Amino acid sequence: MEYRKLGNSDLEIPVISFGCWQFGGIETWGTQSDADSIKAVHAALDCGINFFDTAMAYGGGHSEEVLGKALEGRRDEAIIATKQGAADPSLIEENCDASLKRLNIDVIDLYQIHWARHENPTEGHLEVMHQLQDKGKIRYYGVSNFGVEDSNISISYQQRPPVSNQLPYSLLWRAIEYDIQSILDENKMGILCYSPLMQGLLTGRFKTPASVPEGRRRTRIFTEDGGKRVFETLAELEKICQEAEMPMHVLALHWLLSQKAVTSVITGARNPQQIQDNASVLETKPDPQVLDRLTAATESLKEFIGRNPDPWRTESWYR
Repeated sequence: MEYRKLGNSDLEIPVISFGCWQFGGIETWGTQSDADSIKAVHAALDCGINFFDTAMAYGGGHSEEVLGKALEGRRDEAIIATKQGAADPSLIEENCDASLKRLNIDVIDLYQIHWARHENPTEGHLEVMHQLQDKGKIRYYGVSNFGVEDSNISISYQQRPPVSNQLPYSLLWRAIEYDIQSILDENKMGILCYSPLMQGLLTGRFKTPASVPEGRRRTRIFTEDGGKRVFETLAELEKICQEAEMPMHVLALHWLLSQKAVTSVITGARNPQQIQDNASVLETKPDPQVLDRLTAATESLKEFIGRNPDPWRTESWYR
Protein backbone atom coordinates (compact mmCIF):
# COMPACT_ATOMS: atom_id res chain seq x y z
CA MET A 1 0.00 0.00 0.00
CA GLU A 2 1.17 3.53 -0.79
CA TYR A 3 0.71 6.29 1.80
CA ARG A 4 0.60 10.07 1.49
CA LYS A 5 0.72 12.85 4.07
CA LEU A 6 -2.68 14.49 4.56
CA GLY A 7 -2.29 18.23 4.12
CA ASN A 8 -0.26 19.90 6.85
CA SER A 9 -0.98 17.13 9.36
CA ASP A 10 1.28 14.33 10.46
CA LEU A 11 -1.29 11.76 9.31
CA GLU A 12 0.08 9.33 6.73
CA ILE A 13 -2.95 7.77 5.07
CA PRO A 14 -3.31 5.14 2.33
CA VAL A 15 -4.07 6.34 -1.17
CA ILE A 16 -6.95 3.85 -1.20
CA SER A 17 -9.13 4.41 1.85
CA PHE A 18 -12.33 2.86 3.16
CA GLY A 19 -15.64 4.72 3.02
CA CYS A 20 -18.24 3.40 5.44
CA TRP A 21 -21.42 5.03 4.13
CA GLN A 22 -22.89 1.65 3.21
CA PHE A 23 -22.55 0.41 6.81
CA GLY A 24 -25.55 2.59 7.64
CA GLY A 25 -27.82 0.35 5.58
CA ILE A 26 -29.44 3.30 3.87
CA GLU A 27 -31.62 3.33 0.77
CA THR A 28 -28.88 4.25 -1.71
CA TRP A 29 -26.90 1.07 -0.99
CA GLY A 30 -29.55 -1.37 0.26
CA THR A 31 -29.32 -3.58 3.30
CA GLN A 32 -25.89 -4.42 4.68
CA SER A 33 -24.97 -7.11 7.20
CA ASP A 34 -23.06 -5.76 10.20
CA ALA A 35 -21.09 -9.00 10.28
CA ASP A 36 -19.98 -8.51 6.67
CA SER A 37 -19.05 -4.89 7.42
CA ILE A 38 -16.90 -5.93 10.35
CA LYS A 39 -15.15 -8.60 8.29
CA ALA A 40 -14.47 -6.02 5.58
CA VAL A 41 -12.85 -3.66 8.12
CA HIS A 42 -10.59 -6.45 9.35
CA ALA A 43 -9.64 -7.35 5.78
CA ALA A 44 -8.84 -3.69 5.08
CA LEU A 45 -6.49 -3.47 8.05
CA ASP A 46 -4.81 -6.70 6.98
CA CYS A 47 -3.99 -5.29 3.54
CA GLY A 48 -2.84 -1.86 4.72
CA ILE A 49 -6.01 0.17 4.23
CA ASN A 50 -6.19 1.79 7.66
CA PHE A 51 -8.06 5.06 6.99
CA PHE A 52 -11.81 4.81 7.58
CA ASP A 53 -14.26 7.58 6.71
CA THR A 54 -17.74 7.66 8.20
CA ALA A 55 -20.29 10.24 9.40
CA MET A 56 -22.94 10.69 12.05
CA ALA A 57 -25.47 11.02 9.20
CA TYR A 58 -24.80 7.55 7.81
CA GLY A 59 -27.69 5.45 9.03
CA GLY A 60 -28.33 7.83 11.93
CA GLY A 61 -24.99 6.92 13.51
CA HIS A 62 -25.18 3.19 12.79
CA SER A 63 -22.15 3.32 10.51
CA GLU A 64 -20.09 4.79 13.35
CA GLU A 65 -21.32 2.10 15.74
CA VAL A 66 -20.40 -0.71 13.36
CA LEU A 67 -16.96 0.76 12.71
CA GLY A 68 -16.40 1.08 16.45
CA LYS A 69 -17.26 -2.58 16.98
CA ALA A 70 -15.03 -3.64 14.09
CA LEU A 71 -12.03 -1.80 15.55
CA GLU A 72 -12.29 -3.25 19.05
CA GLY A 73 -8.81 -4.46 19.91
CA ARG A 74 -7.35 -2.88 16.75
CA ARG A 75 -7.90 0.84 17.37
CA ASP A 76 -4.18 1.56 17.31
CA GLU A 77 -3.98 0.28 13.72
CA ALA A 78 -6.62 2.67 12.39
CA ILE A 79 -6.99 6.33 11.43
CA ILE A 80 -10.61 7.30 11.96
CA ALA A 81 -12.37 10.14 10.18
CA THR A 82 -15.97 11.13 10.77
CA LYS A 83 -18.19 14.09 9.98
CA GLN A 84 -20.89 16.21 11.61
CA GLY A 85 -23.41 18.49 9.97
CA ALA A 86 -24.91 20.81 12.61
CA ALA A 87 -26.05 24.20 11.33
CA ASP A 88 -25.70 25.61 14.85
CA PRO A 89 -22.05 25.72 16.02
CA SER A 90 -23.20 25.27 19.63
CA LEU A 91 -24.19 21.69 18.77
CA ILE A 92 -20.86 20.61 17.28
CA GLU A 93 -19.21 19.52 20.52
CA GLU A 94 -22.33 17.58 21.50
CA ASN A 95 -22.21 15.82 18.13
CA CYS A 96 -18.51 15.11 18.59
CA ASP A 97 -19.14 13.54 22.01
CA ALA A 98 -21.89 11.37 20.52
CA SER A 99 -19.59 10.20 17.72
CA LEU A 100 -16.81 9.39 20.21
CA LYS A 101 -19.27 7.27 22.15
CA ARG A 102 -20.62 5.44 19.09
CA LEU A 103 -17.11 4.80 17.80
CA ASN A 104 -15.98 3.76 21.31
CA ILE A 105 -12.80 5.83 21.08
CA ASP A 106 -11.15 8.65 23.05
CA VAL A 107 -10.10 10.86 20.15
CA ILE A 108 -11.14 11.31 16.52
CA ASP A 109 -8.17 11.50 14.16
CA LEU A 110 -9.93 13.67 11.56
CA TYR A 111 -13.19 15.44 12.38
CA GLN A 112 -14.88 17.03 9.38
CA ILE A 113 -17.58 19.64 8.83
CA HIS A 114 -19.84 17.66 6.49
CA TRP A 115 -21.32 20.66 4.66
CA ALA A 116 -20.86 24.41 5.01
CA ARG A 117 -24.08 25.55 6.68
CA HIS A 118 -24.72 29.17 5.86
CA GLU A 119 -27.43 29.73 8.45
CA ASN A 120 -24.52 30.83 10.64
CA PRO A 121 -21.08 32.25 9.72
CA THR A 122 -18.51 29.61 8.77
CA GLU A 123 -16.06 31.16 11.25
CA GLY A 124 -18.23 30.00 14.15
CA HIS A 125 -17.96 26.38 13.04
CA LEU A 126 -14.20 26.68 12.60
CA GLU A 127 -13.78 28.14 16.09
CA VAL A 128 -15.49 25.13 17.66
CA MET A 129 -13.24 22.76 15.71
CA HIS A 130 -10.22 24.61 17.14
CA GLN A 131 -11.68 24.23 20.63
CA LEU A 132 -12.14 20.49 20.12
CA GLN A 133 -8.49 20.23 19.12
CA ASP A 134 -7.43 22.15 22.21
CA LYS A 135 -9.53 19.83 24.40
CA GLY A 136 -7.93 16.75 22.85
CA LYS A 137 -11.18 15.35 21.48
CA ILE A 138 -9.92 15.51 17.88
CA ARG A 139 -6.41 15.44 16.41
CA TYR A 140 -7.11 17.37 13.23
CA TYR A 141 -10.12 18.83 11.53
CA GLY A 142 -11.15 18.90 7.90
CA VAL A 143 -14.05 20.12 5.82
CA SER A 144 -16.24 18.48 3.24
CA ASN A 145 -18.09 19.97 0.28
CA PHE A 146 -16.54 23.42 0.78
CA GLY A 147 -16.54 25.61 -2.30
CA VAL A 148 -14.29 28.54 -3.19
CA GLU A 149 -15.54 31.11 -0.66
CA ASP A 150 -15.82 28.71 2.27
CA SER A 151 -12.44 27.14 1.48
CA ASN A 152 -10.81 30.57 1.47
CA ILE A 153 -12.46 31.47 4.78
CA SER A 154 -11.27 28.24 6.39
CA ILE A 155 -7.73 28.62 5.06
CA SER A 156 -7.28 32.11 6.48
CA TYR A 157 -9.08 31.66 9.81
CA GLN A 158 -6.71 32.15 12.78
CA GLN A 159 -3.76 30.46 11.06
CA ARG A 160 -5.06 27.00 11.88
CA PRO A 161 -6.66 25.80 8.65
CA PRO A 162 -8.27 22.45 8.02
CA VAL A 163 -5.96 19.76 6.67
CA SER A 164 -8.35 18.45 4.02
CA ASN A 165 -11.47 19.00 1.96
CA GLN A 166 -13.55 15.96 1.05
CA LEU A 167 -15.07 16.46 -2.39
CA PRO A 168 -16.86 14.57 -5.16
CA TYR A 169 -14.22 13.93 -7.79
CA SER A 170 -13.96 11.37 -10.56
CA LEU A 171 -13.43 11.10 -14.29
CA LEU A 172 -17.16 11.76 -14.70
CA TRP A 173 -17.35 14.63 -12.20
CA ARG A 174 -14.48 17.08 -12.60
CA ALA A 175 -16.14 20.32 -11.49
CA ILE A 176 -13.63 21.02 -8.71
CA GLU A 177 -10.92 21.48 -11.34
CA TYR A 178 -12.27 24.90 -12.34
CA ASP A 179 -11.50 26.68 -9.07
CA ILE A 180 -11.40 24.68 -5.85
CA GLN A 181 -8.58 22.26 -6.63
CA SER A 182 -6.01 24.99 -7.26
CA ILE A 183 -6.89 26.77 -4.01
CA LEU A 184 -6.39 23.58 -2.04
CA ASP A 185 -3.18 22.70 -3.85
CA GLU A 186 -1.67 26.15 -3.28
CA ASN A 187 -2.51 25.98 0.43
CA LYS A 188 -1.37 22.39 0.99
CA MET A 189 -4.80 21.03 1.85
CA GLY A 190 -5.34 17.42 0.84
CA ILE A 191 -8.28 16.33 -1.27
CA LEU A 192 -10.17 13.24 -0.14
CA CYS A 193 -12.16 12.05 -3.15
CA TYR A 194 -15.60 10.62 -2.56
CA SER A 195 -17.62 8.87 -5.25
CA PRO A 196 -14.37 8.16 -7.16
CA LEU A 197 -16.20 5.61 -9.31
CA MET A 198 -19.34 7.76 -9.55
CA GLN A 199 -21.39 5.25 -7.52
CA GLY A 200 -20.41 2.34 -9.75
CA LEU A 201 -20.69 3.96 -13.18
CA LEU A 202 -16.92 3.73 -13.67
CA THR A 203 -16.88 -0.01 -13.12
CA GLY A 204 -18.42 -0.57 -16.55
CA ARG A 205 -21.24 -2.50 -14.90
CA PHE A 206 -24.07 -0.33 -16.19
CA LYS A 207 -24.78 0.02 -19.91
CA THR A 208 -27.76 2.41 -20.00
CA PRO A 209 -29.18 5.09 -17.68
CA ALA A 210 -32.16 2.84 -16.94
CA SER A 211 -29.87 0.06 -15.70
CA VAL A 212 -28.54 2.27 -12.89
CA PRO A 213 -30.44 1.65 -9.61
CA GLU A 214 -32.88 4.43 -8.81
CA GLY A 215 -31.10 5.37 -5.57
CA ARG A 216 -27.92 6.05 -7.53
CA ARG A 217 -29.68 8.23 -10.12
CA ARG A 218 -30.22 11.05 -7.63
CA THR A 219 -27.32 13.10 -8.96
CA ARG A 220 -28.13 15.96 -11.30
CA ILE A 221 -26.03 14.37 -14.02
CA PHE A 222 -29.04 12.16 -14.75
CA THR A 223 -31.06 14.64 -16.70
CA GLU A 224 -32.29 13.18 -19.98
CA ASP A 225 -29.47 14.82 -21.92
CA GLY A 226 -26.92 14.30 -19.13
CA GLY A 227 -27.53 10.56 -18.89
CA LYS A 228 -27.05 10.23 -22.63
CA ARG A 229 -23.77 12.16 -22.47
CA VAL A 230 -22.52 10.08 -19.53
CA PHE A 231 -22.98 6.81 -21.36
CA GLU A 232 -21.45 8.14 -24.55
CA THR A 233 -18.43 9.12 -22.43
CA LEU A 234 -18.38 5.73 -20.74
CA ALA A 235 -18.28 4.05 -24.16
CA GLU A 236 -15.18 6.10 -25.03
CA LEU A 237 -13.57 5.21 -21.72
CA GLU A 238 -14.34 1.53 -22.22
CA LYS A 239 -12.56 1.59 -25.58
CA ILE A 240 -9.46 3.17 -24.01
CA CYS A 241 -9.47 0.62 -21.19
CA GLN A 242 -9.78 -2.29 -23.59
CA GLU A 243 -6.84 -1.03 -25.63
CA ALA A 244 -4.81 -0.60 -22.43
CA GLU A 245 -5.93 -4.06 -21.26
CA MET A 246 -6.87 -2.70 -17.84
CA PRO A 247 -10.26 -2.62 -16.08
CA MET A 248 -12.07 0.70 -16.09
CA HIS A 249 -12.25 1.03 -12.30
CA VAL A 250 -8.49 0.48 -12.01
CA LEU A 251 -7.67 3.19 -14.54
CA ALA A 252 -10.27 5.54 -13.04
CA LEU A 253 -8.64 5.33 -9.61
CA HIS A 254 -5.13 5.70 -11.01
CA TRP A 255 -6.28 8.76 -12.94
CA LEU A 256 -7.57 10.36 -9.74
CA LEU A 257 -4.37 9.60 -7.84
CA SER A 258 -2.37 11.38 -10.55
CA GLN A 259 -4.28 14.66 -10.06
CA LYS A 260 -2.86 17.55 -8.03
CA ALA A 261 -3.64 17.79 -4.29
CA VAL A 262 -5.34 14.36 -4.23
CA THR A 263 -4.28 12.45 -1.13
CA SER A 264 -6.65 9.50 -1.11
CA VAL A 265 -9.68 8.06 -2.90
CA ILE A 266 -12.49 6.85 -0.67
CA THR A 267 -13.78 3.49 -1.85
CA GLY A 268 -16.61 1.48 -0.35
CA ALA A 269 -16.73 -2.26 0.24
CA ARG A 270 -19.37 -4.62 1.52
CA ASN A 271 -17.19 -7.66 2.19
CA PRO A 272 -13.53 -8.76 2.38
CA GLN A 273 -13.33 -9.66 -1.31
CA GLN A 274 -14.34 -6.18 -2.39
CA ILE A 275 -11.79 -4.50 -0.14
CA GLN A 276 -9.07 -6.83 -1.45
CA ASP A 277 -10.10 -5.92 -4.99
CA ASN A 278 -9.78 -2.24 -4.10
CA ALA A 279 -6.32 -2.73 -2.63
CA SER A 280 -5.15 -4.68 -5.68
CA VAL A 281 -5.57 -1.59 -7.88
CA LEU A 282 -2.04 -0.53 -6.91
CA GLU A 283 -0.53 -3.72 -8.29
CA THR A 284 -0.66 -2.18 -11.77
CA LYS A 285 0.88 1.01 -13.14
CA PRO A 286 -0.75 2.47 -16.25
CA ASP A 287 1.11 4.34 -18.96
CA PRO A 288 0.78 8.12 -18.36
CA GLN A 289 -0.34 8.50 -21.96
CA VAL A 290 -3.36 6.32 -21.18
CA LEU A 291 -4.29 8.66 -18.32
CA ASP A 292 -3.96 11.61 -20.70
CA ARG A 293 -6.40 9.93 -23.07
CA LEU A 294 -8.89 9.52 -20.22
CA THR A 295 -8.61 13.22 -19.50
CA ALA A 296 -9.27 14.11 -23.12
CA ALA A 297 -12.21 11.72 -23.34
CA THR A 298 -13.99 13.40 -20.42
CA GLU A 299 -13.36 17.07 -21.29
CA SER A 300 -16.70 17.48 -23.06
CA LEU A 301 -18.61 16.07 -20.08
CA LYS A 302 -16.65 18.34 -17.74
CA GLU A 303 -17.73 21.36 -19.78
CA PHE A 304 -21.36 20.16 -19.79
CA ILE A 305 -21.40 19.80 -15.98
CA GLY A 306 -19.79 23.20 -15.47
CA ARG A 307 -18.35 24.82 -12.35
CA ASN A 308 -20.99 23.77 -9.81
CA PRO A 309 -19.37 20.90 -7.85
CA ASP A 310 -22.58 19.90 -6.09
CA PRO A 311 -23.68 16.57 -7.59
CA TRP A 312 -27.24 16.87 -6.32
CA ARG A 313 -28.40 20.47 -6.46
CA THR A 314 -28.62 23.04 -9.21
CA GLU A 315 -28.98 25.62 -6.42
CA SER A 316 -25.82 24.45 -4.74
CA TRP A 317 -24.96 24.35 -1.05
CA TYR A 318 -21.40 25.07 -2.19
CA ARG A 319 -20.29 28.66 -1.87
